[in-house]
Amino acid sequence: MLGVLGGKMSYIKGSKSTDLKRTSFDMLLKKFQKCHDEIWEGGKRDPAVAFDEFTKLLIVKIYDERITPINEEYKFQFKKGENEDFVAKKIREIYDEVKKRNLEIFKVDIKLPDNVISNIVKNLQGISLQDTDLDIKGRAFEKFLGKVFRDENGQYFTPRTVVKFMVDLLDPDENDIIIDPACGSGGFLLHSLMNVTNKISNEYNENESSLNKISEEFSSEKIFGIEINDKIARIAMMDMILHDDGHNNIECNNALNEYEKFESKRSIMPNKYSLLLTNPPFGAIVKDENLLKNFELYKGNGNQKTEILFIERCLDLLKKDGRMGIVLPDSILTNSSLQYVRNYIFNNSKVLAVISIPQHAFVPSGAGVKSSLLFLEKENTEGKDYDVFMATTNHIGFDSFGKEDINDFMEILMDWKSFKEGNTDLKKSFIVKSYELHDNLSPDKFIFDLNHNGWETKDLNELCNGNVFTGKTPAKKLYTEEGYKILKVRDLTNKGIDWDKHERAFVSRQFFKKSPKLQENDILFISSAHHPKYIGKKIDIIDSIPDRYKNGITCSTEIMVLRINPKIINPYYVLLFLKSESGYKSIQSCIRGQTAHIYPKDIKNIKIPIPSKEELELIEKGLNDIKNYLNIKTDVNEKYVKGIKELISFIDEGGV
Repeated sequence: MLGVLGGKMSYIKGSKSTDLKRTSFDMLLKKFQKCHDEIWEGGKRDPAVAFDEFTKLLIVKIYDERITPINEEYKFQFKKGENEDFVAKKIREIYDEVKKRNLEIFKVDIKLPDNVISNIVKNLQGISLQDTDLDIKGRAFEKFLGKVFRDENGQYFTPRTVVKFMVDLLDPDENDIIIDPACGSGGFLLHSLMNVTNKISNEYNENESSLNKISEEFSSEKIFGIEINDKIARIAMMDMILHDDGHNNIECNNALNEYEKFESKRSIMPNKYSLLLTNPPFGAIVKDENLLKNFELYKGNGNQKTEILFIERCLDLLKKDGRMGIVLPDSILTNSSLQYVRNYIFNNSKVLAVISIPQHAFVPSGAGVKSSLLFLEKENTEGKDYDVFMATTNHIGFDSFGKEDINDFMEILMDWKSFKEGNTDLKKSFIVKSYELHDNLSPDKFIFDLNHNGWETKDLNELCNGNVFTGKTPAKKLYTEEGYKILKVRDLTNKGIDWDKHERAFVSRQFFKKSPKLQENDILFISSAHHPKYIGKKIDIIDSIPDRYKNGITCSTEIMVLRINPKIINPYYVLLFLKSESGYKSIQSCIRGQTAHIYPKDIKNIKIPIPSKEELELIEKGLNDIKNYLNIKTDVNEKYVKGIKELISFIDEGGV
C-alpha cells in the first residue's frame, strides 16, 4: 500500500522563496501540541511516552536543518510524489545517524507507525527551529513541557525573563566554568552560552571560524548541568545540540548525591565552578538518611526540604570567590524557624543582591510560590559589614495570566551596574547593610524605607508589648445559637467589622474560656487563606464592642490579632500603615513557603515606620474621621474612602 501522497512544495535550504521560515511563539506552541496530540492518539499512549517519541522526531528535524547543504532539499519534508512509507523511512535513516552521534540521548528506535511520523513531518516541515528566536523556542518548550510533566513530576520551569535577568546580572564570560545543578530544560545554560558568545563577538576581532571555535570550546568544556528527570535532561541536551553542542556535560542524576556517584568523565566536584545559576525544586522532602547525613543543614529529624539542601550543595560546588544566583521561596528569607539557614548563608558567603519577584512569576508554568532571587559570592565575611543590593518588582514581562506586561528588570540591571561602580543614587533599587538582613533577607521588609528617609521604625512586637496572636476555631458542636460572639474572616470588610452576620457566630462558654479574648483597639487581619494574595488584604480594627456582645468576643484561627499599646503609638496609625501598599508587602513577606498562612512569631518582626511628631499630628487629624466612619452604618461613604486613601498615600510617600 502506497499510502497518502505528499504535497506540492519542496523546501530548499538557502532559497529565498522556499527555505524554512522562523515562527512565532503561539504558532510553535500550537505545532508542538498538535504533534503531541497526534502521537498521543487520544490516550492510546501515555503522555510521557508520547513526549518521548516526539523528542526523537524533533531532534531529527533539528539535525536535518543543521546538516543539509545550501541549495539542497531538506529531508524532513513530505514532498510531491512521496508516500507515508517513504517519508517514515527517510526519518528513521536520519534518526539512525543521530543515534550514532548521540548515544547517551537516544538509545531506543522510533516506535511510531509510518502514518504518524508522516503527519508530524507535515506539521513541522515548513518552520525553521534553528532560525526561530531562542526566547520563543524556550518559552514554547517550557509551556509545552509543563503541560506534559507538571502534574506527574512537579516540574516547573523558570520564566525566560527571569533567566535572562539572572544571567545578565552575573554576566558570565569565557573564563567562567558554569553549572546549573537543577538545569531543567537548560534555560540558564543556554542564556549563559549566548551571553558569552555575544561577548566573544564584541570583544575579540576574530574571524568567524575562530569565534566559532572559541564558542564551541566554551560550550563543550565549561558549561555543565545536572537534571534528575531523564526526559527533561534529554530536552536540555537537545537544546544544547541546537546551540553549538555542550550536551555531553548534562548529567542525568540527583544533584544532592555523593560526588562519587556522578559520572567521572564530567568531573563534577566541589570547589570547581566559578558561576552557578539555578532554580532548585521547591517543597519536596528528602528522607534518605544516607544522603542527608552529608549535609550540615540536615538537623537530624529524619527529613529536610530540597531547597534547603540545594543551598548547601550550590555553595559547596562553587570555588572561592565563585558567584551564584538561585531562585528561592520567600520562606527561606523570612521564616523565623529557618534562621539557621540564613545563618549558614551569612557564615559561608557574601550576599550580593536579593530581588523580590511577584507572586505570579511562576503561575503561567503552574506554580504559585512567592519567590525571590538570591545572589551570593563564596567568601568568608565573618565580622564584616557590607552593602547589599536589593529590589522588589511586580513587573517581570508578563502578568498572572501569562500576558505581556512591562518589565522592570532592565532598570534594575542598570541600577546594579551603577551600584557596582559605587553609586548610591538608584531608581528602582536600594541598598541595605548586611547586618540588617540576618533576621530577614526579604527586600519587601525594607521597601518602605525607599521613600521614608529619617523616619524611625519600631517592630510590631515592641508596639504590641508581645500581644500578637491568632484565634481558635471551634468544633461544630461548640457553636451555639447565642452566647459568646466569634468573629470570622467574613466579618472583616476593610471598612469596619460587620457585627451583624449571625450565622454560626456564637460559641459556648466552654470554648470561650480557653479562647483569646478580644478588646477595643485590637487590629484584625486575615492570616490564613486559600491563596497567598488574600493574606493581609482585609484589615479592620475593633473601634467599639456593641452592647449585645459585652459578655465577650473571640475570633477564629484564620484571624491575626495585633494589640497595639496606645501609650507607644495610636493603633489607628498602625491600621493605616498596614492598609498601605508598604504594609501589605510587609505582611506578604512573612508568608510561609508554599502554604497561605503566617504565624505570630513571624509577623512580630514587621517594622512600622514612625513619622516625625509634626507629621504624626497631621495624620492624627484624619484619624478622627476614620473613627467616626466606623460608627456609620452605610455600605458606601465617599468621604471616608477619600480620607483614608489620602492618609495612606501620605504614609506611603513619606509625609510632607
